[in-house]
Amino acid sequence: MGALPSLSIKGTRWNSTTKGKEQSGTAPEEMRQAITKAKLPLGAPFEGQTAKRLKDNFRTLVRGLERAGRLKAKYSVHDLRHAYAVKLYKETKNIYFVKQALGHASVGVTETYLRSRGVKGKTA
Repeated sequence: MGALPSLSIKGTRWNSTTKGKEQSGTAPEEMRQAITKAKLPLGAPFEGQTAKRLKDNFRTLVRGLERAGRLKAKYSVHDLRHAYAVKLYKETKNIYFVKQALGHASVGVTETYLRSRGVKGKTA
């Protein structure tokens, strides 16, 4: 969540800073489409927002969806990160790629993410 306020997208690449570390990668088309659909600027979609405000807005959205019966449980922003890790691992079967994509310092952290969602990531 901390990376979103500084997120910028240029062409097919994204760039951001979180915990003092620069991160970048290829911006998936579905990401670009979602930002465009939300009528946010691709160059800096969350400019002027704080991580806390984005987190609070997400929490409010989830509560509303839960009350409306569209979600069976509450989800946090961090739950999305875990879900992304599982999706990426299932697609690639490469735990080292997932580690790098999430910016983890060790593959052990990535394994913990996957185990938290019932997936056993293999290192070899």
